[in-house]
This record gives sequence, structure tokens and C-alpha cells, in this order.
Amino acid sequence: MNKERPIGPFGLLSGSHTIGCPPCGSKPACHSEDSFGTSLVMAKRGLFIVFEGTEKGGKKTQSQMLCDALTQITGKETLHIHFPDKSTPVGQLISQYQSGDLKLSHRVAHLLYTANRWERQRDISTALANGINVVADRYSYSGIVNTAAKITPLSNADWAWCRSTESGLLPPNLIFCLAGENLSEIAAREGFGQKPSETTSFQSRVLAYYARLCQEMEAELNEEGNAGGDTTNGTGSAPDVHTPKLWNWIQATGQTVDDIHTCIMTIIDPLL
Repeated sequence: MNKERPIGPFGLLSGSHTIGCPPCGSKPACHSEDSFGTSLVMAKRGLFIVFEGTEKGGKKTQSQMLCDALTQITGKETLHIHFPDKSTPVGQLISQYQSGDLKLSHRVAHLLYTANRWERQRDISTALANGINVVADRYSYSGIVNTAAKITPLSNADWAWCRSTESGLLPPNLIFCLAGENLSEIAAREGFGQKPSETTSFQSRVLAYYARLCQEMEAELNEEGNAGGDTTNGTGSAPDVHTPKLWNWIQATGQTVDDIHTCIMTIIDPLL
């Protein structure tokens, strides 16, 4: 595993740009269709916000708190999505895999998780185009780093494969990565250790791969900006010093739940 250089808050990497969701094809008279062909009424596009991070890092709690806050601010019910979504056909297979009833290789399991995210793409796309904010508890980045952490040793080709399988999924406006500087504190939380992945050694690898992914995405976004690509965060205006970064690392230990939520709301505020 490549050693990551310590950059950003508590030794982790931070991104420096934001990206917008793919523009909808437009028609006259304020009519448009999303990439799935769904007819839409033009509205201010919703925000797509993703929570990532270690097991028991507070993703579920903070994503729910953000949903409640956005619903109150906008007056529109926020769409809260959890991955894996076990209510779908693929999600039911994932449930069998996680329970041990279905035996799969790491790569086959990875493709199931990816397919599960594709099952919800129309819902996400339609909500965003109609001005509804979407908050996801885990997304493609969890899939990349967790599969990478399972493959030892991990080659550059393995890493490239993990990333390539997620290509084409709707990109978020913001990613909040809840990472603990003190993994032993997270390991002491109730319920930690019930899954095979819930060990400090495995979660340490997961964090390292999150940092690697953030670093690579930051470089790619810089290249897009230099080539004249869209770095406007979907607003059509150039980002300024107040525009949030794509990747936002949040200290998940040593703070109260309310302190973390306040930090998250401060970061989001310029986009509301």
C-alpha cells in the first residue's frame, strides 16, 4: 500500500474544488428531461451531499441531522438514501452476502454494491432536477475504498479497477468524510466489531484509501479546471473563497454530535 502524505486536517487530504451534477437536456417553455428521460419542471437544482468515513464514525446520525435541517430550511422534504439499499432486488442479494448466506469473491461483491447504487440513480436524478436536496449515507467512494482494503496486496491495476466500476454515477456536490484521528475511540463505540470490517487495522487501511482517492480526485479536478472544465459547483459561477471544497474532512472524535453538525452546516451554508 502506498504511504499517503499527511495533508489537511488531522493528517488527511482535502480537496480544493467542487463539481456540479451533469446538466439536464433542456426544451423550450421551461421543460427538460433528465438523463433517464423523465419529464421535469425547471427548478433550482437540489444539492447532492454524500457522507463517507469509518465504521461507527457517525455517518447515519449526521446525515439524518442534515436531512432534518435542509427540510426545515427549504420547506421541501429532503431525500435521504442509505447504501447499500437492501429494499431493492440487488440490495436483497447484498443482504444475503452480508449475512454469509451468499458466498462471493470481493470483486463480484463489489459489482453488486455498484449495481445497487445504479438502482437508485433515477430517484436521485429526478429529485435533484426538481429542486429536492439528496443526502446519501455512503456512496461510490465507500465501495472503492472498502474493496481496496480487502485486496492485499493491492496493485495499481486493482485500484484502477475499483475506481472504474463506479464511472458514470451521478457526482455529488459535497462529500463529508467523517474520520477519527483516534481510531481507538471509534473502536470503543457501541456495536463496533460486529462486522468483519470493524477492526482498527482494517479501518486504518480504509482511511488511507479515502486519502488516496481524495488526492487523485483533487488532481483530476485541477486538470479539468485547467482544461476549461466545469468547476462551478453547478451554479454557473466561478468558485470563490467561500465555495466549499468537494471533499470535506470532519473530525469524528473529540467533538459532540452537535458540534459536528454545526461544522457541517457552516460548510454547506454558501450553497444554500
